[in-house]
Formats: sequence, C-alpha cells, structure tokens
Amino acid sequence: MADSSSPSPDIVSTINSSVVSPPSSITIQNIGSMVASPKYLCDSSGNLTSTLNSAFVAWYENDQNILIWTNSTLSDSLIPYTRIEEIVDALASAGAPIDDFELISVILHGLPPEFDSFVDTIQFRIGSTTIDELHGLLLSKEIQIENRKKSTSAPI
Repeated sequence: MADSSSPSPDIVSTINSSVVSPPSSITIQNIGSMVASPKYLCDSSGNLTSTLNSAFVAWYENDQNILIWTNSTLSDSLIPYTRIEEIVDALASAGAPIDDFELISVILHGLPPEFDSFVDTIQFRIGSTTIDELHGLLLSKEIQIENRKKSTSAPI
C-alpha cells in the first residue's frame, strides 16, 4: 500500500517538468528591457513613432519612485557608490564599456578607511566577485560598521 503522505509519481513528474530554473546571471544593463514597455509606440508598419508609450511612462514613474525609496534607506556615506551604475551605463551607451574587474577596482579604491579590511578581502577574491555581489557585500559591511558604532557609543 502506498504512503498517502507522499505525492504520486505523476505529480512529482509534473512538478519537475514545470519548474524553470532561473537564468544564471541577469545584468543590470539588460533588466530594464525585461520589465519595461517600449518608450515609444510603433505605427502599423512596426516603425517607431515619436509618441510616448503611456505604459512606459507609468513604468518609469514607478521605477523612479522605487529608486528614491531605495536611496532613502541607504546612509549618506553609501549613496555615491550606488550612482556609479549610472556612469557605467552611460559609458557603455557611448561605446566605452567598463569591465567588472576595472569597475570593482575603482569602487574599492574610493571607499573610506573603515572599509580597509573589507577591501583587502575583496581584492583576494576579485576575479570571482561580480558587481551585484559586491553591492550586497558593501551593504552588509556598512550595516556592520553602523551597528559597531552604535554599540560602542551606547551608555553602559
């Protein structure tokens, strides 16, 4: 007699075949095209017109609000580092892309002294660190530094 708590083989097969694994890497540069409508409408021939797409305008307003909300949660000391992505995107659009290794080096060089141990750690693994990973690690390190400052300045 089959165990009633286990799913049937047919259900397991259906679940396994319908699961789609996520892409291994989505870069910041191409994510906008995955979630945004085209900026301009097309005519009946498929040619772009100069008419703004209202769906794009609505998406852009939401995108900017999310950016404002995200930046408002960051400390003043970290906000300049989040603006680097805009510069990288502009350079790529102008035909002068910057590779991740060079970008990570520039970011690490611009960090304040309290990040020195962090910089040393990242430099040892620089070949295997992505920009997205660095961003997450920087946020974690900033929280750690802020918590340490709070705990040392709290009265006993």
